[in-house]
Amino acid sequence: LPEVTTFTTNGSELDDEGVRQLVNFKNLTVLTFFHPSRNFTGAGLADLAVLPKLEGLSVGGSSAFRNEGLAAVGKLSHLKNVRVWHCNIDSRGLAFLKELKDLRSIMVSYNPPARFDGDALAILSSIQSLESISLSEARLSVADLSQLKQLPALTRLTLAGIDMPE
Repeated sequence: LPEVTTFTTNGSELDDEGVRQLVNFKNLTVLTFFHPSRNFTGAGLADLAVLPKLEGLSVGGSSAFRNEGLAAVGKLSHLKNVRVWHCNIDSRGLAFLKELKDLRSIMVSYNPPARFDGDALAILSSIQSLESISLSEARLSVADLSQLKQLPALTRLTLAGIDMPE
């Protein structure tokens, strides 16, 4: 299916080996996995680095998608938009996204207990190309958020369900 530009799954049994087959979608620009299989760690995503038009990736609702999955995402150099929610990632995993020099937008959400903290914001504030950040289900302070002042292109900040002291 060479003309497919958007591929979305919800509850599929697609695993890492199956994801590698998506290299045949030469015009793929947006890829979304809602509630992927328990065998989907995201490691197979690294093989999609050969897709020059792939600009958007979303992974949500996966207990198997961990920091190793974010390491694979960090190899997709053309990405401009990354959304990850309700996965088993933390700030160490976000560090792999520093390699994405064209990343414009990121959305990160955790399930309580929040594992997103000031360390994660320090990492995000080092991605100078970010224009939009959306954070939810996290525990942050004003000092944590102030790190984002380092982002010259940031024009949109969305906070939802953030536990923050007065």
